[in-house]
Amino acid sequence: MFSNIFNNISARTLRSSLRGTTRVLSKRLLSNASTKTVNQTKFQNFKWATVGLATGLTILTATSTYQNANSSELHTSTHLIRNDSDAQKEGELSNSVTVYKDVSPFPLVIDNSVYECIKGTYDMLGYGIRTVYFYVKFKVYCMGIYILEDDKAKVGEVLNSSYMSKAIIGAKETLSQKQNVFDALNDPAKSMLVLENLLDSNIRLLAKITPVRNTSFAHLRDGISNTILNHPNIAGHEEEVQAGVQEFKELIAVNHQVLRDDDLFVQLNSDGSLTFSQYSRKKNKYTYYGSVKNPIVGKFLFSQYLGGPKPLCQQTKDNVTEKLVSLV
Repeated sequence: MFSNIFNNISARTLRSSLRGTTRVLSKRLLSNASTKTVNQTKFQNFKWATVGLATGLTILTATSTYQNANSSELHTSTHLIRNDSDAQKEGELSNSVTVYKDVSPFPLVIDNSVYECIKGTYDMLGYGIRTVYFYVKFKVYCMGIYILEDDKAKVGEVLNSSYMSKAIIGAKETLSQKQNVFDALNDPAKSMLVLENLLDSNIRLLAKITPVRNTSFAHLRDGISNTILNHPNIAGHEEEVQAGVQEFKELIAVNHQVLRDDDLFVQLNSDGSLTFSQYSRKKNKYTYYGSVKNPIVGKFLFSQYLGGPKPLCQQTKDNVTEKLVSLV
């Protein structure tokens, strides 16, 4: 009942608050849609939609249907345009995004000036809300995935390589490389190989995990451990992975409370190690826990965060996929 009431209210509010933004963005995109050719594909039409009302998040998206110039095959892709928390005047870009109404907005760029425990400058790849089912569906935490600014060029180098195109992606000459990569990242089998090669390039990533309700470090630690152990490619690596998970558990051997809106940072370093730190928003205090050296732990964890056949959060996976494709 409450869900229906919320959705009805949200729908009415949405039509009113986003009418102007939709009109402006539609005009800008559609004015070029009939003539603009991108990577041998031609956009045919746009559909505007809103998603995420049930999670308290309203996102304006453009769904574009485009046809390859050399075939009659149609493809559909949905692109994130902006978030409803962007309280800037028209034309301005927000420096943060509201992932969930009960936690602080996630910055689009993270560096030492935002969180003093972070070294380097990281740009957001995607975000979403981790939801689990235990008799009922409930939200656990918000997640943001970031890439070190200096490593963004590596994405294009890896995903545009001849080996990647021929051996893994199976590039179709009738499609653009962006579309081939997009298709591969949405293929359960190919996506694991694509992400594996991307992570093998020593790319540096950051995960920001923010609980939407009070929890304990034991719960977060168990969740991360299970994510690693449930990796689809664990067969043949059980002993190594178990040793890495044990190293992680010994590193984070604490059981104190983690409050709603606190932040846990997981950094994937160039050598494959993982560095853990925490920010307590209520106390304005940082805690550094150290690093897990076993590289398979970092590889398996971020492979699960980025996507794969059973992503932890579909919204995060979709956002990350779109961003990775844009870097090709």
